[in-house]
Amino acid sequence: MGLSIDELRVRGKSVDKESEKQMKMIERLLREMRASISPNIPVQMVHTLVVVALNEGKCLTEITKLTAGKVSTTSRHLLDLGIRNRKKEPGYGLINCETDAVELRKNNYFLTTRGKLLMRQLAITLEG
Repeated sequence: MGLSIDELRVRGKSVDKESEKQMKMIERLLREMRASISPNIPVQMVHTLVVVALNEGKCLTEITKLTAGKVSTTSRHLLDLGIRNRKKEPGYGLINCETDAVELRKNNYFLTTRGKLLMRQLAITLEG
């Protein structure tokens, strides 16, 4: 798995080469997301977006469980990631909300075309 913390300290490095490579990839992904969405987007909101991308068609309650967050926070994130944010201003336009055909009180969330393009772009970054 790499060097122990003590071995890393002795050698004067905080991480091994493989970990460094992985952290650089994470940094590239974060940089790309900030450039594509907003330089000030919170990590929690990015997490909500990724959960929606991996679980399209889920409702607020299910997404909240998957993010291990609170319903009120997840609801705000979903609104802000949508076409219009919670202040009725233009949102990020990355997800869309559709009323459930069976339960009209329930909304299901899907990526918009812009959201799908962003996720595809991030996948390409991971490959390259």
